Amino acid sequence: MSVDAEKRRIRSEIRLRRREVAPHDAARAAEAVAALLAPLPELCRAGRIALYAALDDELPTRPLFEALRALGKPLFLPRVTVGDPLAFYPVTRWDDLRVGHFGVLEPPAEAEAAALGEGDVVIAPGVAFDLSGNLLGRGRGYYDRAFSIDSTAGGSLLLGLGYEFQVLPRVPASAHDRGMDGIATEQRVLWVERGAS
Repeated sequence: MSVDAEKRRIRSEIRLRRREVAPHDAARAAEAVAALLAPLPELCRAGRIALYAALDDELPTRPLFEALRALGKPLFLPRVTVGDPLAFYPVTRWDDLRVGHFGVLEPPAEAEAAALGEGDVVIAPGVAFDLSGNLLGRGRGYYDRAFSIDSTAGGSLLLGLGYEFQVLPRVPASAHDRGMDGIATEQRVLWVERGAS
């Protein structure tokens, strides 16, 4: 099976499993993630933290946003402009987010983008992850391009976030895919070495 075919198969299976998560289980997982991540030294030391607003079938991220906000951390969320690189904007209140491209909640248009880099932590969505830090995303490549190793933002610490069942023994990866520095689920946080296999 080709890499692309394998990616399509995994995306289909994981999306089905995510849709089967009951709302009360999703809420419980979101609270567990917030309790695990908020006190992490890596996040406490971060200059800035970039997060995202989860889609309906993803592990909810609002509890984590609120926990980090309570700690006084500067928080940033992405906004997608088709044809442009992914950009991150400051957000102080979840209720300020507005529906943007692909139905994702995004910062309001009047916010000014931040240049993320060394000393910042980026919590990234994914369809599936493996223990080597490989990420299988939605297939649009926004995070791969925004955080390529060659870019200034590539110095950010990337932490993939998802349910425990999204962590697989192996995720097919292409040469241009940006690996995660860690993976967080409702059960654990696992740090990996970039480029480990």
